[in-house]
Parts: sequence; C-alpha cells; structure tokens
Amino acid sequence: MNIVLIGMPGCGKTTLALELKKMLGYPAIDSDRYLKKTTGMSVDEMFEIGEKFFRVEETKALVEIMANYDKIVLATGGGVVERACNKEVLHKNGYVIFINRDLNEIKKVLTTRNRPLLKDNKDKMLNVLFERRINKYRDFCDMEVKVENGLFLTAAFIKNELRRIGVVK
Repeated sequence: MNIVLIGMPGCGKTTLALELKKMLGYPAIDSDRYLKKTTGMSVDEMFEIGEKFFRVEETKALVEIMANYDKIVLATGGGVVERACNKEVLHKNGYVIFINRDLNEIKKVLTTRNRPLLKDNKDKMLNVLFERRINKYRDFCDMEVKVENGLFLTAAFIKNELRRIGVVK
C-alpha cells in the first residue's frame, strides 16, 4: 500500500515524504514534480493555461502513479482535494494522511515560488484556501496528523502509527 500525504501548501508534505523514505525504505514521489516530468510543463505554466487544466492533468498523474507504484510515499499538491474524484484515486491502494500544520507556522516557511494561487497576498490567500479545504482534507484522509514538534518527529510518529495499525511492517 502507498502512503499518501495531503495538506496545505507549505505544511511539510515533501519533507515528510523524504523522511519517511529513509524510515520506511519506500521511494518518495512528489506529485507536482512527477507532473512536470510527464507533461514537460511547470505548475506555473499549467496554471497560465488555467487551474482547471492543471487539476485535470494532476488527476491523470495521480491515476498513473497509483496504478503503477506500490509501497511509495506520495507527497501531493495542496489542492489535490479540489477534485472529489481524487479521493477515490488516492484510496485505490493508498493510505491517506492529512498533514495539519498551524497556518501561522506555514506562513513563516512558505514561499510563493511554484504556488500560483498564492502569488497575490499570500497570507490572505492561505486563509481563504485553508477555510475552503480543511473539511475536504479531513474527508479525504484516513489519518490526521498535527505537526507540533517539527517534521522529523512528525515523520517518526507517522511511521510508528502506520506500524501500530498494520499499514506498514
């Protein structure tokens, strides 16, 4: 089974995926990087065409990843929950974890590079996105993990919880 990380932009999904890669021995994939590799376009370039275009391409990439990989840690884009169909895609052979990090902490670390929806007024847009997505993240996930003691300790907690409930050995 794949481990799938969802959450707000800047919550630490990619960093956690890399930590879990070391701890579990699973390959890590970042869905935005995968999408760039398969389409030859950056996230910004896809958003220039339109958010709908990006979301459709994102879903295609997720379908491909979930069909062709097993025992990976997948860091998704923050807006993966914007298309309801992605829930089924991610659960086909994935255990979905919502990485919930305090919005003020996210604001401290988040850059707007490769984040088209946050280019104008980052703080306000983060609040808007959080309000729009929080219930979707909770609806999509099998487990919610609050980042409170840094990303390394959060990764260790996730690993231990996944072992405890039998998702990984």
